[in-house]
Amino acid sequence: MTFSELGIELKNDTDFYTEKSVKISDIINMPIEVIEFKKDYKTKNGLRYVVRFKHDGITNIFFTDSKKIKAVLDHEKCQFPFETVIKSYPVGDNRAYMFT
Repeated sequence: MTFSELGIELKNDTDFYTEKSVKISDIINMPIEVIEFKKDYKTKNGLRYVVRFKHDGITNIFFTDSKKIKAVLDHEKCQFPFETVIKSYPVGDNRAYMFT
């Protein structure tokens, strides 16, 4: 028996993103449209926010633990979709990210 013969239908679960994941560093200084996000998405590096966005008509996702990006996404005035550019700045030996 094949899987399709089992007749199992999965619900459309928006917690499961099928878009390509990109590194946030790959979209620095590029205009993007943030479509939506999910909190506390379990990854091998711990809980992260996963952000669905569009750039040049292509939808992708990125994972982040940036405090500044998470604060914007959690803000009560945040409405989707919105356009932004991600900027990077040094913090010690690391890089931090924020929407501008």
